[in-house]
This record gives sequence, structure tokens and C-alpha cells, in this order.
Amino acid sequence: MNGYYFAYGSNLNLRDWHAWCQRNGHPEGLLKFKTTAYLPDWELTFNYRSTSRNGGVLSLTPRIGQLVAGAVFEVQAQGWAALDAKEGAPYCYQRQAVTALTTDGGSIPVTTYVVRPNRSCDFVAPTPEYIATVCEGLKAYELSDTALDAAAAGKWVPQALDALFVYGTLMRGESRFSLLRSAGLECTLLATGRGRLLDLGTYPGMLPPSADGQYVQGEFIRVRQIGRALRELDRVEGFLGFDRPGSLFRRSLMDVDAGDGHIRLAWCYQLEDESWGGQPIPSGDWRKNRGRRDAFLAELAEAHSGGDETQIARALAGRVPFAFNPDADAVVRDLQPLAGSLASGLVSERRLAQASGRWATVPRL
Repeated sequence: MNGYYFAYGSNLNLRDWHAWCQRNGHPEGLLKFKTTAYLPDWELTFNYRSTSRNGGVLSLTPRIGQLVAGAVFEVQAQGWAALDAKEGAPYCYQRQAVTALTTDGGSIPVTTYVVRPNRSCDFVAPTPEYIATVCEGLKAYELSDTALDAAAAGKWVPQALDALFVYGTLMRGESRFSLLRSAGLECTLLATGRGRLLDLGTYPGMLPPSADGQYVQGEFIRVRQIGRALRELDRVEGFLGFDRPGSLFRRSLMDVDAGDGHIRLAWCYQLEDESWGGQPIPSGDWRKNRGRRDAFLAELAEAHSGGDETQIARALAGRVPFAFNPDADAVVRDLQPLAGSLASGLVSERRLAQASGRWATVPRL
């Protein structure tokens, strides 16, 4: 068993944890915080009645595409015995080996606790005191309580993440983009993520950066049916599961720049390792590597402007940072052609979408 524990419920609250340890004869300092992280393809549920809490307490149930926010702790000596005792393992809860994801594309093998199937029941409402305890823990790590509130009310828990960062054949105009389009496009924006790109022939593969300043050019795409999209993409990308070896690509989480420094979390498929070979793509840009970047940007500018670049340029000129220039006409001239401004980075697609109102633009290619 690994030495890392993933907490998602009351054990996020170290005040509550230490109080329990003190009452039950366990020393403090058994859990050493490592990082916040997320459990992929699980969601929160209240399906167990705790006599000590006098109501429902949290557990996990599988759900593809969902995320459970929590914290990873390094377990010190005697820590597992204390955790087992607090969770009533193995009789009420049981240990579960899972993978926690960090927002830099990394993963950590961890152990968490879930209610045993024979002890699980239908929804059990938690007490306000229990919810307050968990909320205090979430707040300490600056984690959202949205999923907790929905689960505590016995409601459907909203999808925590509906976005992907794609950088190859899943981008607009590429051979597999239809897989995302069929999932219902909400937003499509040029974006960048930290990493490096390999040319594997008919498709690229992304790896974590090996040095500072390495970025991959791709797209930030939000869809309405993220679960449907991920099921299909797991199959296409050869992802066998978080706790199974042998995948070609692995599904990860990444903070990406969706334009103008707006950092957004997204799912991303990265190469499992470098054993598949491939040549480095120094630009980190699959379209540029294929000689299709200029044509795509021209079509993208056309799709946003509807053929009237001057009108869109005037709308852009009235926005920050261009609005600080008193010579609006000069700004309008400098912004055209829009494809050139996109290529140089003078204008992001995000700003173009703000001006055009088109947030799910699909150029004709």
C-alpha cells in the first residue's frame, strides 16, 4: 500500500481529526499535507448512516467525468491504524486504491475510504453540524463546496468539469473533431498549456515539460455532454483506466491559458510515456507542424467577423487594452488583417469572441 491518503470529507478538517485522535488515544501529526488534488470518475454521495454523526456521512460512487476535490496527505507511523479506526474499516468503510490528479497534469497513487457495498443504503441526510465540519475543511484548502451542497440535499451533483484541452486531431478542422462536436459545443478557444509535443506520424502526443518555457498550442473546448465525450475519447485514445497499466494516452487534468491569462482547468490526454518514440515539435503547434496554421487562422478570422473585419476591429478597439489608445482608427488599421493579429498574439480568440459574440466558432475547413 502506498503512503498517501486522499481525504474528501470530515478528515479534511484537521481540527476535527485532531480532536478525534485526542479522544481516542492517538498522537497528533499522523497526517502531513502534501497537495490538493482531485479524484477522477468519482462523485460524492451520502449513502451511509453514522451513529457517531447522527446522520448521513460522505462516501464515493463511480461516475465518469466527475471530480471529487480533496487533499492528499502523507501518512505517518501509526496513521493507517488511526484512519482505519475512525472510518470503521474494514467493517463499515473499506480502503480503496485510487489515483488522484493534480492540475499540472500529474497523478499520485493514493488510498481513500469508501462505504462497503453491504453497508451502503439510499440517501441519508447529513446533520448541519457534519456539513459545517466538512465545509470548514474545504475552506481551509480553498476548495469548492458546490458538490457537497448538492449531495447533502440529495440532488444531482453538477458536473465539476466540462472542458478539454486538445492539441492534435481533436482540434477544429482536424480528423476527429466531430467526436467533440457531437457532444454539444459550448465554447471553442485557442489556448496554450505547459508541455512539449511529439510527432507520432498521423497524430501528435503531449508530454509534461522538461524545461521552462515549453508550451503546447491547442484549443480549450467546453461541451454539454462531457461524460459521453470522455467515454468515446477514452476508447479512441487507448486509455484503459486510471488504475490499469498499458494505456497509450492517459487522461489528466491541466490548467490551461484560454486567452489573456485566463487560466481554466481542463481534461487532457497525454502520452503515458516516451516509449512510443516520435520526433519533437519545437513550436508545440500541430497545425504549424503540418503547414495548416495560416489557413486555419484565416478561416477563423472569417468565421468570427462574418466577412466584415473592420466592424469587428472597431469592436475590439473599444476594449482593453486597445481602449487606452486615443487613436481608435489607427488601432482598427493595426488589427487588420485579423488573421495576422491572431498569429502574432496581438489579439486572442477570446477577445475576438467577446467582440463577435461567437463562442463556439467552427471555421469552414
